[in-house]
Amino acid sequence: MNVAEVIVSTLEKFGMEVAFGMPGMWSLPIYEALSNSKIKHILMRNEQFAVYASDGFARASGKIGLCIGTAGQGAVNLASGLAAPFKDNSPVISITSHVPTYEQGKGWIEDLDLNSIFSSVTKFYAQINDSFEAYNILCKAYLACLEGCPGPSCIIIPGDIQKKPSTILNYFPIPKKLIPDSESIDLVIREIENSKFPLILAGRGTILSNSSELLMRFIELTGIPLVTSMMGRGVIPESHPLCLGPVG
Repeated sequence: MNVAEVIVSTLEKFGMEVAFGMPGMWSLPIYEALSNSKIKHILMRNEQFAVYASDGFARASGKIGLCIGTAGQGAVNLASGLAAPFKDNSPVISITSHVPTYEQGKGWIEDLDLNSIFSSVTKFYAQINDSFEAYNILCKAYLACLEGCPGPSCIIIPGDIQKKPSTILNYFPIPKKLIPDSESIDLVIREIENSKFPLILAGRGTILSNSSELLMRFIELTGIPLVTSMMGRGVIPESHPLCLGPVG
């Protein structure tokens, strides 16, 4: 297997069903591997739109979104789109190609400093320079999307690296779950008990953590009313008598 095949096969193992993207000269090995996979590719008019589509897919499905771009200005378009899922904590894996390693620094129009471009709009970004590190880097990107507060990751793959031999390692990344400590739980209980007019503010985190049912049970058990942030709308029906609607 080459790097492109390892990347696509691993994305299948992660449960990816659809990719939104725009092919280019330096991403052809990725697209060749995609053509032999079960992942459905949806062609977009612009890499930025590919990010928006994958972000929307992630929000609607509760799964990780996947978008693919090409080198240079195409990668910059990806970065522009990633600002939205980065700020809204939406799990998206973006993959972009880059000029071959042997052409970097020689004046190619697509040869941009992608590390600097993606550093401010992703939770994790990395360029694959060693073909046998492809699986490890993709696993790190996958974990970064899901662990803690969700967000986007970006993997940069130079055109020549995509064709080099690689392998899938014998482990599968399992995201760590955040479990509150007993002291924090006791503190919240005391604050609620001592409050004259308690009010719950539910944000997007309750949706990302699939806590809607638990939250519904809690407010009905305690009788505490609830408001939501704009990104938390829909966590419980706004027709519920204890839901006072959004704020802000």
